[in-house]
Amino acid sequence: MLVRKLVYVAGRDDLPDLPKEVISKLDSGDAHLFVGERCGAVLEVTHEDNEIVMYVVFGWSDNGHGISDYINAYYQLAKDVGAEKIVSLARRAGVYRLWRAHGFKKVGYNEQGLIRFEKRLVNNG
Repeated sequence: MLVRKLVYVAGRDDLPDLPKEVISKLDSGDAHLFVGERCGAVLEVTHEDNEIVMYVVFGWSDNGHGISDYINAYYQLAKDVGAEKIVSLARRAGVYRLWRAHGFKKVGYNEQGLIRFEKRLVNNG
């Protein structure tokens, strides 16, 4: 299922290396796959600017409400690993709008032109 979703998004969003990059992160143990009944995500904990960051490498939902369905799980996982913020990227503004509804802010674009957005977490001790 994951590969099918990766291939679809890679084609739709002109990200031909996406499947290889995500599978490589999973194979190396750098990222972890979480699957729910209607959605899933590949998450990676990284360090940026001396902060622990939980990076949503890839996420999907079969019902179009995935972010709302699993945002609380993201917050809990981020707290469990001591992350100070959650970060993700998207090609399409519509995806960012879904995250923005949960308080995420656009902070720029990466070298591939993907929207970078994040949410700083508070009281994460």
